[in-house]
Amino acid sequence: MVGEAFLAFKKGYCSYRLFSEIKDLVEKYHLPSKSDVPVNKVVKSLFFDKKSKGGKISFVLPVRIGAVKTGIEITPDEIISNWEKWL
Repeated sequence: MVGEAFLAFKKGYCSYRLFSEIKDLVEKYHLPSKSDVPVNKVVKSLFFDKKSKGGKISFVLPVRIGAVKTGIEITPDEIISNWEKWL
């Protein structure tokens, strides 16, 4: 959830403030906000997600509290390059 919020911020779908609010709420309730799984394994597994088709990874990204944008394609390179930035 935190990673998706960070990608939404980086792609201009939401503000940094929204990303920060989501991250703070996740951490406040002791939900996982970080991952020890290597990013290459994460990217590989995303190709098996039901939202992925034709070798493209599709995301649902937050735009504001209570609203999302669906069908946003994120490249593996975008995931990899941003992985460490939000951790």
